[in-house]
Amino acid sequence: MKRRGKIGNYMVFCVKPRRRRLIKAMARILGFTFLLLAVASICEAAAIFNPISEAHRSAAMELFSPAAGSFSSLEEVFEALRTFEVLGIDTKLDLHDSTCKTVVDTLSSESSNSKDLYHALRVSSLLKCKINKETLTGVASRLQGYVKDAKSLLDFYHSIGGLTLVKVRILLKTILKLLS
Repeated sequence: MKRRGKIGNYMVFCVKPRRRRLIKAMARILGFTFLLLAVASICEAAAIFNPISEAHRSAAMELFSPAAGSFSSLEEVFEALRTFEVLGIDTKLDLHDSTCKTVVDTLSSESSNSKDLYHALRVSSLLKCKINKETLTGVASRLQGYVKDAKSLLDFYHSIGGLTLVKVRILLKTILKLLS
């Protein structure tokens, strides 16, 4: 015979204590089984990732080799340098002098848009190009103007990202000056 209990507005059939223990045990076993399956799937997924081999490095060198001695844009330069950095490739390409000259020219040019300034600042942060403080403050004021006049989300992204890079660069210069 089943007893009925009332909880709120719902009628609930009370379960005998013996069956209640059985249901709790089955729930524990089911929970433990799901936990084991989750751990096994995570361990199997971790086995997929292998260390970076020389084949990966040589493929990256082939993929990011500059055409005719230079890259077509500063965005490509940044992607190549960042990939080399992540893969631990010591670049044999002599990009520093020519790329830093391009970066300084882009930052000094009044006709550069927010995307060009953003990528120039990113490349500059990787190559540690020497940029004077006046150029950085001029870039910051132009980027602030681009933020106000942004017509797309991408323009806004490039402007804010560029301002962040300028701020970090100026702070680093200030800290280094204080330490020396």
